[in-house]
Amino acid sequence: MTIKTDYSKAFSYARMQNGIPAIRSITIHNKGKEPLPNVRLSIGFDPAFAAKYEAVLSEVPKGKTILDNVRLLPSASFLANLTERMEGTMTVTVESEELGAQGEKYPVSLLPYDFWEGITDAPELLTAYVLPNHPAIRPLLQRASDKLHAWTGNPSLDGYQSGDPTRAKMQMAAVYESLSEERISYANPPASFAEQGQRVRLPEDILSGRLATCLDAALLYAGCLEAAGLRPILVVHDGHAYAGAWLVEKSSPYPVNDDPAVLRKSGADGINELVLVETTGFLKGHDSSFGEAVSMASGTIADMDSFLLFVDVRSARNLGIRPIPQRILTPEGYIIEEEAADGTTGRHGTGSSS
Repeated sequence: MTIKTDYSKAFSYARMQNGIPAIRSITIHNKGKEPLPNVRLSIGFDPAFAAKYEAVLSEVPKGKTILDNVRLLPSASFLANLTERMEGTMTVTVESEELGAQGEKYPVSLLPYDFWEGITDAPELLTAYVLPNHPAIRPLLQRASDKLHAWTGNPSLDGYQSGDPTRAKMQMAAVYESLSEERISYANPPASFAEQGQRVRLPEDILSGRLATCLDAALLYAGCLEAAGLRPILVVHDGHAYAGAWLVEKSSPYPVNDDPAVLRKSGADGINELVLVETTGFLKGHDSSFGEAVSMASGTIADMDSFLLFVDVRSARNLGIRPIPQRILTPEGYIIEEEAADGTTGRHGTGSSS
């Protein structure tokens, strides 16, 4: 009897929170001539980043049996308190009275709370780091509202309520100018961040440290746009990322799309349903106007060789990808503050930081 496990090589809080399976399938190959009764399956973890999994299979017929409904119970406290990448192991064991116990060990990477896994597996998880309800965003939106009032006489960040694409674009511009005033400096992203993932700066880290990579800036801008009631997208090229938003109340049918023609067509003159923005333009040293940032993004999206994919935030939300909650450091470790459906907040997940 042999075991083969198809699994995610990385475990993260964002993956756990959004219910994306860590184990895609386990294949048990019974090479004997007879079925095996009462086969016990167990999965253990070192360190204990998930609860031990145990199940009994009443019978494993000869040949291959594929289990594709293995659902683990990760430790929210453990994953929320990870501050550095940690290597661990997952041990999958099957045991029968006839053949005894046989197991396989698999390496896993346990990722810090603020680490995006990259586009290789579940790229839609990028939207988990778009944080429209983060407290640090509120002052930015207030300034954007003041700008709208000065420009149009109407301070409302009202999303698509007016039905006017120009109004949606004005809101995008107001948020952009509000971020420009923060004087955030640019930081180089790590090499091959799209494939290998990278640690992202959350809004409070960007605004307190005044530093952001292209991905950090795109996520911050997208969070502000979503908070304003717009529907942002995130665009990833080889070595670069930026953002945009729909000017009309629509979204892509799929969260992830690798066809840049969709974006070029939606933003073309005469259609004008989408605007892309070079979000490094609001960083200190770049100092581009909103119009210049739009022009730069139009040039970047034309580079088909470097384009990898775009992620539609609203479409990902419809799929169930939620923003990671705010994490607060206490003397006992990090706690998680989540907002309930009724608007109240609750805290959980205390533990010592790793």
